[in-house]
Amino acid sequence: MERDLEQRYQNRELPKRFEDQLFSHPRPMFELYDRKADPAELHNLAGQSSYEAIEYNLKGELHEWMIRYQDYANLLIPHKEMVPPAGELKAR
Repeated sequence: MERDLEQRYQNRELPKRFEDQLFSHPRPMFELYDRKADPAELHNLAGQSSYEAIEYNLKGELHEWMIRYQDYANLLIPHKEMVPPAGELKAR
């Protein structure tokens, strides 16, 4: 599939939105996909209010992992304790 996408990109056969998502540089800092509904990972859900709780919880897990393994980067993510439980986040 990857080669097919690259070939379609080279031939200018991909829709613009997929070109931007798959071949833009730099890519977004955070990406979130529904692997069941979107196995090709074409629709980034990061930043959508309906996925806010999931995104914040995953960022908290990432933050803990980075501390545990001393894999530091300058990411603007809150510490897990600063993020309310999933049921308490409200859509804006």
